[in-house]
Amino acid sequence: MKRTALFGLVLLAVVTLAAGAQARGGMTGPRSAAQIDEVELTGRLVLAENELPVLVSGGVEYTLRIPPALSTELQVSSGQQAAISGYLVERASFDLLTTQRQVMVRSMEVGGTRYVLPADARGGRHMMGDRRDWRGRAPQRAPAVPDSPRAPRSRR
Repeated sequence: MKRTALFGLVLLAVVTLAAGAQARGGMTGPRSAAQIDEVELTGRLVLAENELPVLVSGGVEYTLRIPPALSTELQVSSGQQAAISGYLVERASFDLLTTQRQVMVRSMEVGGTRYVLPADARGGRHMMGDRRDWRGRAPQRAPAVPDSPRAPRSRR
């Protein structure tokens, strides 16, 4: 019994120390805060249908991550000069031969117009509304029992 209690206390201490180190940024991993850098880039935009926009700056391609809800409001075209600020995330490609560079865009200036993306601009599943229906509406269910011409129940 004493060993179990001692083991539990040691395990609790290790978990507490690991959580504290993670909160301070002391641990590094594939998604740690230590690997995300804020950058400002200027370059030429490359737009292609059904693909994420790309900024070519100094011969290096950066994929731009913009929330889908806000991407329709941007008035940009392929080949325009742009100044981008945001967070740079570098990851190894699936074949491990190249590095993919993505910028989580915070603001951009294109054609003399400055776009500032709010910090709480989110995208993805939660934009679609209630989890019960992917279209964003409350579920429209058919009656469990179809209406039938039967006599009403008598109350006693």
